[in-house]
Amino acid sequence: WVLSPLPRATILHGRNIAFGLPVWILAVALTLAVGLWWGLALDKVVFVVLALTAFVPAYLLISDLMSILSPFGLPPGALQPKEFSWKQIVVSLAISTLHPTLLCLAALPFAVELLLERLFPGTADWPIAAALAVPWLGLSIVLYRLLLPWVARCFEHFELYILRIVTAPID
Repeated sequence: WVLSPLPRATILHGRNIAFGLPVWILAVALTLAVGLWWGLALDKVVFVVLALTAFVPAYLLISDLMSILSPFGLPPGALQPKEFSWKQIVVSLAISTLHPTLLCLAALPFAVELLLERLFPGTADWPIAAALAVPWLGLSIVLYRLLLPWVARCFEHFELYILRIVTAPID
């Protein structure tokens, strides 16, 4: 990817689609299976699907940043690196702390629904979380589109560093 003449935003967006679409499909399939198995209300299942869909763009941007700021080489035929530097571990851990934070933000419409049910018991049958998740999803997509060029500039800035790390000889 580093040697490609394509714009870095296009490369990252393609990577995100290739990685994010299977993740999203698996998450939705598991949500539907659990929803059917446990007999969850349809509006709750719809909310979870929308919340997951709102979370995935942010998750992909964070994983892009982790790949850019904490690259590592893999030995031939291996799925994990043979060695890490402390810098890579610290950077990866620091960035990965954003995942649960963003997942909690994706669940915020459900928290609003629970609060309204407590304050106003008559709203218990209203699909408030699912309705609030729609603009939340829109905001997630807008933020993805706004932040992807910045992450792409970060990628372009660090591409020689990434190339040096991933092409270094590994025993």
